[in-house]
Amino acid sequence: MSEKQTVLGVYFGDLAGIGPEISVKTLAKKADEFIPLVVEDKEIVLDSVKKYAPELEKKLIDYSIGDALESGNIYVLSVPVKTQIQPGVVSRESGEHSFDTFRTTLQLSKDGIIEGVLMAPITKQAMALAEPGFYGEIKLFNDFFELTDSAADVSRKDDLFRASVTGHIPFRTIVDNISIEGIVKTGSRLIDTMARFGFKDAPIAVAAINPHASENGLFGDEEEKIIEPAIVELRKKYPNTKIIGPSPADTVFIKAIKGEVRGVVFHAHDQGNTPMKTWGFDGGVYLYVNTPVPVISPNHGSALDIGGKGLADSHNLEIAVDTILQYIRAK
Repeated sequence: MSEKQTVLGVYFGDLAGIGPEISVKTLAKKADEFIPLVVEDKEIVLDSVKKYAPELEKKLIDYSIGDALESGNIYVLSVPVKTQIQPGVVSRESGEHSFDTFRTTLQLSKDGIIEGVLMAPITKQAMALAEPGFYGEIKLFNDFFELTDSAADVSRKDDLFRASVTGHIPFRTIVDNISIEGIVKTGSRLIDTMARFGFKDAPIAVAAINPHASENGLFGDEEEKIIEPAIVELRKKYPNTKIIGPSPADTVFIKAIKGEVRGVVFHAHDQGNTPMKTWGFDGGVYLYVNTPVPVISPNHGSALDIGGKGLADSHNLEIAVDTILQYIRAK
């Protein structure tokens, strides 16, 4: 055990889903590797511990701002639930509580109390019911930290990485939201994140957006007018990194699997998630970067269909612990 352990905020996500279950299951296996500060209604925490990891009950300690944080304990900063939340049900109430606990967690980072956030899955629909206009975690980070340069996410599974230029937006708007600047920023965050994990100057690919990389303009001109100029800029910025593309999107991830590249820039959420999750759903994580505090989550949703049933697998959240600790310690 290290002399000074990392303090992580632990966010249960949507209480209607599997967040409470996988959070306490993860703590049962990983709590000795860091100092957990759980931000959740203490009765919810206690009930979840009794159901899924009763051996943790003796480690729970109520926390107030300013208290000392010591290894071997699981601290709980209680944020009371205002209305009972039904497992498996999307509701404005669960969305409101998700906002309350998440903002409280992020405030702990502003106050210098935590060094990272372990984030269980949220339900975006519930949060949008609570605050219309909400579309995802990135908006929450941008608004809370008043970021002028947007937060972003990088997906990791083992030693492969993926970043996407656009996120949670309607499919028909994807092309309108792709730009040279956006690709350069996304590629830069991918390369910088990979370097933090020990893959400095590792090769990456930039996917095409049109079928067959447009076949010299036959199926569109986005490759020529947007993607190719962005690749030129990335090569100037990272002269020691091999950057290939535009690579046809239906085969580019094969290059990653074969080891020809270590990371891929995609242009749309599902364009990147589909091959990566198909290849390696188990153990995948999302790391949110370009924020004042690193935040990590498993690469899956809140699984409302099994919320509160004791059927959830915490493996991806456990991998998230390993990943964020590695990221923090590498700074």
